[in-house]
Amino acid sequence: MGLGLNYVDHSYLIIYILLGEHIMSYFFGMFRSWELKNTGTPNSYGIETAPCEKMLRGIEIVVDLVIFVFVIFHLSDMTPEQRMNIPFLHLWIIIDNIIMFFTLPYTILTQVVMVAGEITKNVFTLYQVQRRKLRKRRNEIKDQAALKKNFFTEDVTTAATDSEKK
Repeated sequence: MGLGLNYVDHSYLIIYILLGEHIMSYFFGMFRSWELKNTGTPNSYGIETAPCEKMLRGIEIVVDLVIFVFVIFHLSDMTPEQRMNIPFLHLWIIIDNIIMFFTLPYTILTQVVMVAGEITKNVFTLYQVQRRKLRKRRNEIKDQAALKKNFFTEDVTTAATDSEKK
């Protein structure tokens, strides 16, 4: 084992590292929310972004990947007897890493879905606006066509009535 620790101390170190990572990701999430609220600007897809938000997400992903590698090496270096010495601690480490492993793609997938949702919303809004404008233009054209018909028919009828009066 590295760092001059035995396997039990290594396991406890991993638990403290996981606790620190969870606290870090919680504070990063709060800061990202605050930053998006105060300095967020929409990008080309209409999704709010902020200057530090993407960097914090990248740091969080790198830290999670380093923890994964550290845990995999730690658990693979242990014998089955050592793993069963403190089974709940090792089970907690495994479950925590599985949850972290599935939440990393989830955050990336939510960004992709958010982009797709914004694009769909923008296309639908554009469709509705164009449809409303086209309907208004058609109604104006119908009104103009009716005015033209009335204009020419009124001219004919007024001309006929004027000639009849003479």
